Amino acid sequence: MVMPSTSKPNTNSIHNPSRVTNQAGRDVNVQNQFIGTERVLYPNFFKTSPYEEYKNVSPPRVPGTCKWFLEHRTFQAWKTSNHDDILWLSADPGCGKSVLSRALIDEKLIDSGSAMICYFFFKDNEEQNNTSTAICALLHQLFCADEELLQRHAIAAEKRCGEMLKNEFEALWQLWITAATDPSAGDIICILDALDECSRSDRNRLIEKLESFYNAPLHQRRTESKLKFFVTSRPYDEIERRFRILTDNVPTIRLIGEEESQHISEEIGAVINVKVNDIGRELRLNDSIKSALRTRLLEIPHRTYLWLYLTLDALKIPQRRTKTNLLKVINELPRSVEEAYEKLLAKCNEKEDARKMLQIIVAAQRPLMLNQIDVALGIDEASDVGNSENPDRRPLSYESLELMGDENRKTHVRNCCGLFVSIVDSRIYLLHQTAKEFLIKPRDETASPQRWRPSIDLQQSHRILAEICVTHLLFREIQEYRTVSDDNDKKVKKFALNHTLLAYSANYWVTHIREARTVCPGWVSKTATLCDIGRGSSSFWFRVYSMSNRLPYANRLSKPPVKKQSKLYWSAVLGLKNETRFLLNTGANPNTQGGYYGNALQAAAYGGHEDIVKHLISSGADANVRGGQYKSALQAVCNQGHLAALEIFLYV
Repeated sequence: MVMPSTSKPNTNSIHNPSRVTNQAGRDVNVQNQFIGTERVLYPNFFKTSPYEEYKNVSPPRVPGTCKWFLEHRTFQAWKTSNHDDILWLSADPGCGKSVLSRALIDEKLIDSGSAMICYFFFKDNEEQNNTSTAICALLHQLFCADEELLQRHAIAAEKRCGEMLKNEFEALWQLWITAATDPSAGDIICILDALDECSRSDRNRLIEKLESFYNAPLHQRRTESKLKFFVTSRPYDEIERRFRILTDNVPTIRLIGEEESQHISEEIGAVINVKVNDIGRELRLNDSIKSALRTRLLEIPHRTYLWLYLTLDALKIPQRRTKTNLLKVINELPRSVEEAYEKLLAKCNEKEDARKMLQIIVAAQRPLMLNQIDVALGIDEASDVGNSENPDRRPLSYESLELMGDENRKTHVRNCCGLFVSIVDSRIYLLHQTAKEFLIKPRDETASPQRWRPSIDLQQSHRILAEICVTHLLFREIQEYRTVSDDNDKKVKKFALNHTLLAYSANYWVTHIREARTVCPGWVSKTATLCDIGRGSSSFWFRVYSMSNRLPYANRLSKPPVKKQSKLYWSAVLGLKNETRFLLNTGANPNTQGGYYGNALQAAAYGGHEDIVKHLISSGADANVRGGQYKSALQAVCNQGHLAALEIFLYV
């Protein structure tokens, strides 16, 4: 959501990274307080994501694997270096980068001394794809280990920025470097896994900071201890270009995993021999069957750990274990990850349920809990989502949903999706980033009804989730909940905790609408209703949203003055073009003044929402009106550097 900020311009609008706690509505631990006249800060102030869970999504290392990396001279040189150093490992999908990162942490394979290991696993979702969340995770681990560092360095930063420190990458990075290079901090090793899954703009900023730190003259570095970074990613050209300043100066900072494919393949071959013997004992296979299985697996030219994992699981499915049947299964084993995915999903007997479930999982902006997807699927089934014929039906309630409960829903997910998803601590994840890439239809292709690749239109998936979220925010129980000025955060959090999908819906309904590009016509009037912030039930979703720390200056904006701001103003702030058009067509005044930005046009200009700017101007909005934080719409758009929106004003 675009809200006022004094930080570096951010053009991501409501896609600003999530700063929520571990799950929707979870009680927040005490983060800071005053003892006497002294301000005390606690490590959980920086706990903005369930980063431990993301590490544990990757399976543990099979003993004897990853030797291609662990014994590599580049890794050994980096490991034993007595300087601040960085090592970037690039490797193709499925080669076990995340498994390796987890092993380095859990098995402490990355350091032979007493160095502290901090880590963050980037994931392609809004909860885990940004650098502010990453640095917060590193700081949380560091300050949990040494609270004196927290009190020495973080209090001043928190005093300057308040809650917004969690969102301010520049301030967070400076705090991280200051605390991590404190002489008392000791040796620190940071593991950043899957940098390619970080959003592009954030990734570029992080690489710039790493380059700045590691290119600093030696006399500016500390000598008491070391700060090392280990970074993994796919071998993307854009990432390689960004790292070029470092790699040109110090070529040894990169270990090119794609050049080690022969060694990786040989290592997988050794694992195959061990696994075939294990499977032979488990299934009581004779030597000829084991030999046939070994030959089949070893003949695959471009073997990866992900392919082997999927292939061996396919072999374990119960079957009539005659020689003929076993040889048939062996001969039909998948030769690629894509073929393995296709075979895995083809086994599902409830294809429509599986497709709807995967649409929700793929489009979700953070991994959903079992109880959240239970409610989401319950809403989808009960509300006839996507039907524009009856937009004025009565609001649903929780009582109208037929929910399965966590255990039954878990079984349902497993039956529908099998190994394609993993469930860790009740959160649902796709098995691997390649699973998402396998499902999603490129924009210029047609989804295949017969095959799973490509079968999911991402815009349609966002539309489904948008309508689920909006339906949920209009539930009777939520409509009847009236917030008043003396409602405290504790009461609101308790209500959100008791309504499991509420926080997700409040945080992401706008994101899903904007990603969907369009929803059924009957839904626009409903979503426009949610823009009536400050009045009755429509204010409640904003209250929940503003408490999630995703919103700059949330507390100031959610105070009573918002009641003076029109629905048109908020539709412009949120970047909702269809809702803006609807409100203008139904009589909204484009020149109504009020709000932090001054009016709807200035809000749209600040957010860079070109379509909304065009609609407002064509409907009579005066681009020359003065007022608001940026005094004029032109100054607002210039402040944020939105060139496309700026061009519109140049021709007014």
